[in-house]
Amino acid sequence: DERHALEEALAGDGPMVVSVAGGAVLDPGNRERLRHAGLVVWLKASPAALARRVAGADHRPLLGDDPLEALGCLYRDRAPLYEELADLVIDVEDRTPEQAVQEVVDHLEEA
Repeated sequence: DERHALEEALAGDGPMVVSVAGGAVLDPGNRERLRHAGLVVWLKASPAALARRVAGADHRPLLGDDPLEALGCLYRDRAPLYEELADLVIDVEDRTPEQAVQEVVDHLEEA
């Protein structure tokens, strides 16, 4: 289960990057674990940008026939939780993965 997987991932020693499923923030226990684990980064993108990224993907059954609508609903439910939890918010709407990584590195170097 997702909670157990998160506990195992966070139990590791040393620096690490843990990518969690989008719904992980719905569980108050998961939010608490993440809050105490270290820097939490929200890679923020609009539902429209996310829909473009998953277009043509057949491995997203949760999104159904209208990914934009489904992502919009998920975003409305989850965005306040992401915002509350995140130590750093990076708008990845128009950033490359490399640019997002550099922003995290810059933040860590400033800390």
